[in-house]
Amino acid sequence: MKRTVLVKHTGLAGVLLATWLAVGIAAPAWCATSATATGFQILIEAPDEVAQLLTRHLDLQRYRELTDLSDDELDRLQEVALKDATQLLGTLGFFTPDIHIVRETSSAEASAAKVIHIQVKPGEATAVSHVQINFKGAIADHDTQASQREEMQTSWLLPVGHRFTQNDWDRAKQQVLRQ
Repeated sequence: MKRTVLVKHTGLAGVLLATWLAVGIAAPAWCATSATATGFQILIEAPDEVAQLLTRHLDLQRYRELTDLSDDELDRLQEVALKDATQLLGTLGFFTPDIHIVRETSSAEASAAKVIHIQVKPGEATAVSHVQINFKGAIADHDTQASQREEMQTSWLLPVGHRFTQNDWDRAKQQVLRQ
């Protein structure tokens, strides 16, 4: 399922503005300033798993509240966000994602709220195609360790055909080290 997530901070002024506009009441002048206090909003259009990951971990999130960022700085942050998103998607096994990041302005005004729109098509997830566990040291040299080696190989938690994720890889390695 594809999900669009709009990340923004509205506060009480934003709630009041939305309420006033919904019932047709003109908002006071102070409310317009408060509602646009956010430097920019982030709109993420991606499958659920990817949208959740980017919403939670994309470094761009921590700059949303800054209102004094220049267009050049926002351009730089967008480039960094592209690299950051690519690395984050790799942790889910998506190594060839199609990511587009575009900055949009809601109106012609220079002070208008900016939206950074991130569209992600993760592509095909990487699956494990082959598993080979090699042993070195005492465990590799002694016949008495053969059953332990066999157990490690048969209980490997990242089997052929399974989607590769960083969490699964870490979990599989830790399990073998415990054994």
